[in-house]
Amino acid sequence: MALSRLTWPQLALVTVLGVAGGLYVYKPIYQQYSLEQRKARERVRAGPAQQKEGEAVEDGSDSNSHCDSNAPES
Repeated sequence: MALSRLTWPQLALVTVLGVAGGLYVYKPIYQQYSLEQRKARERVRAGPAQQKEGEAVEDGSDSNSHCDSNAPES
């Protein structure tokens, strides 16, 4: 068995180094994800605030927006 060859301090050191290496490798990915989520939350929060300030928000609620303008009426 491989664990019987390692002492407890060696096993603890290897564990700490493995966790630290994983954090070092994946930290940029976590930071990018966190930044994207923060920007998305800010966009959601800024939406109603912009409407209150009088800026028109295009929501596609026009009654003819889903129809082709050249299509004959039925």
